[in-house]
Parts: sequence; C-alpha cells; structure tokens
Amino acid sequence: MSTSQDRILTTHVGSLVRPPELSRYIEAIDNGVKVDQAEFDRCLAQSVADVIKRQRQAGVDVVSDGEFGKFRSWSFYVLDRLGGIEERAVEAARGAGRDQQMFADFYAEYFPTQKLPKRGTVVCVGPLTYKGNAAVQKDIEIFKAGLRRCSRRCLPAGSRACERRAAAQE
Repeated sequence: MSTSQDRILTTHVGSLVRPPELSRYIEAIDNGVKVDQAEFDRCLAQSVADVIKRQRQAGVDVVSDGEFGKFRSWSFYVLDRLGGIEERAVEAARGAGRDQQMFADFYAEYFPTQKLPKRGTVVCVGPLTYKGNAAVQKDIEIFKAGLRRCSRRCLPAGSRACERRAAAQE
C-alpha cells in the first residue's frame, strides 16, 4: 500500500463530469441510436486519458477513470453487469434523497448537465450472477492505456477494484 510520511495522499470517489462529445455518444446510446462503435471507443479512450491527465495536474495522487465507461449512475450501471436484477418503472414519484434535499442548489445545476435518462427502480428477480466480464475488461484496458506513468490508480466499481502497482513494474 502506498503511504506518505509528509502528507495525506489524495483521491476521490465517484463520477466526474463527462466531456460534451462523450455525453452526446452516451445520450445517443441510451436513446437506442446506432453509433459508430470504433469512434465511440476512440472518444471514450481519449476522454479517460484526458481526465487522468487533469487529475494529475490537479495533484490527485490516486487517479481514476472518472467512471466514464459506466453509462448509468453508480447505482444503476450494475444493471449491465449483474444478472437476476432488472429495472422497473416507478408508479409514483418517491421524492429526492436526503443529499438532494440538503444540496438542492448543487443538484439543480448538476442534473441538467448530465442529461440523465428517467430511471425506475432496481428489483431482484432471480439469483444474482455476474455478466459483466467483457465490460470490466474493457474498462481496465482503457484505463491502463490512459495511465502511462502513474503509480497509484483506482478503477471505481461497485466493489473495491483498485490497483496499486508501481508503473515501473508494468
């Protein structure tokens, strides 16, 4: 584990704001519009490399991919990676979470920039299985390509999936 005796190492958890070009691709995909997969992959890889560079420039010690490859919110992208669950329409609005109530001004500015699709609720409909091997492998490959010489990094996931191997060992 990386440590520092001079200061507290910094990182963050959660999605970073996606660049406009990547957001347009994600919006198209969410709306069922066919996109050029090679161009989308190029845009995603470049966006991840850029966000890693920006984190380094900001002094973040343990950088991430910004969760750019996870199209849904942190709690919904699992629909693409777990079997035995599905999304169902919400019959009646349930109100905002406590954080949305406490930080209403932030969310009023944030949500319109994200172009988030209307979401239902996640329901368990059978035994839980993992079906996201290809997706997580793609996340890892894109992340590694964007890293170059970064000795501390973390790939955010629904569980701990952090890698802390010195770049010199790669």
